[in-house]
Amino acid sequence: MDIRQTFLSDIPKEISKLRKLRHLLAEKISSIAVKDGLGDMTSLQKLPLLEIEDDGVVIRELGKLKQLRGLVIIITNVKGELGNALCSSINEMQLLEKLHIDTTDKNEVIELQFMSTPSALRKEALPQWEVKEVAN
Repeated sequence: MDIRQTFLSDIPKEISKLRKLRHLLAEKISSIAVKDGLGDMTSLQKLPLLEIEDDGVVIRELGKLKQLRGLVIIITNVKGELGNALCSSINEMQLLEKLHIDTTDKNEVIELQFMSTPSALRKEALPQWEVKEVAN
């Protein structure tokens, strides 16, 4: 589904009912719009920039998107416990090739401590920071 060049300012919540949707192309989507059903779109491989408004529910829902190949997230109002939930969800995405995580406030820090990283994740997809795995 491609809604990039439309005048839609927000994606309808009903989009999450499209369980076999593989590609959702838009400029960006707000986690508020897909909060109640993001994890139901289990066939999703491509997702536009996702703006997460400090919501652990959406971050846990992301972990259900096991077919996702690329993920770009912007997080507002970062909380400390968010990093663990995000790492846990990303670890579920074994087909993930590209990952970009940012915050709206450049002074905010998200601590990410991966136990392991998705095997398909390419190092060149992370040019600004290095992924370090925590030894068991």
